[in-house]
Amino acid sequence: DDIALPSVQVQQMTELYEKYKDSSLILRRGFSFCTNDKQKDILIVGYNPQETSKKSKIYSYNIPKSRYGYWSSVNRLISGMGKDNSEITAYIDLFSYREIDQEKGIKEIVANPQLIGYVVEQIIATQSVIEDVIRPKLIFIKNQAAWAFFGKLKEFTWMGYNLSPIGNINGFEMCEIIGFTNAKDRVAQDFRATTNLIGTKVIFANEIDLNKYPTPQELSELL
Repeated sequence: DDIALPSVQVQQMTELYEKYKDSSLILRRGFSFCTNDKQKDILIVGYNPQETSKKSKIYSYNIPKSRYGYWSSVNRLISGMGKDNSEITAYIDLFSYREIDQEKGIKEIVANPQLIGYVVEQIIATQSVIEDVIRPKLIFIKNQAAWAFFGKLKEFTWMGYNLSPIGNINGFEMCEIIGFTNAKDRVAQDFRATTNLIGTKVIFANEIDLNKYPTPQELSELL
């Protein structure tokens, strides 16, 4: 259900929508995002919202308590087997545009040279929520397409985290954020010289090996 919109997020998304709505049929649908207005120890990261039927151009939501579809895998990470981390877990998508077909979204939006301005501004906005509001101790990236934006792939910088490998969990690599890289193309470098996430653990997962997802208890033990 739609809920009261947090002023910072709705301001960011409204400005992006007004600036870029005429650049793409996808962007014209508007934006949606999970409400994040307080610090949470665990952050689950997706790529973009798939819900396209809402008429509201800008709307926010709480994590649906669904055990079906996409949200079932999210909720399996949050609660189950006698452990409930819902009060300390946040969710965020890298992008707020609404598109069911992820590959189509990547092709028409993210990889579109004409929309690089939107992509950069969206990533800066997403990073600001992660850095300044959520400030997680543990990040679980459940969509492999999101890896590049955290600095996991050497050929891409984007948010530009400097990652130190510290092991793996159920076959998923786990790293620790030790700062920002010195890359000249890091977004937000003009006003974000240091990160608030020193020591934050990042698990690089995917949406294929759901059977390897750690239990809520295993995640809480990493905090």
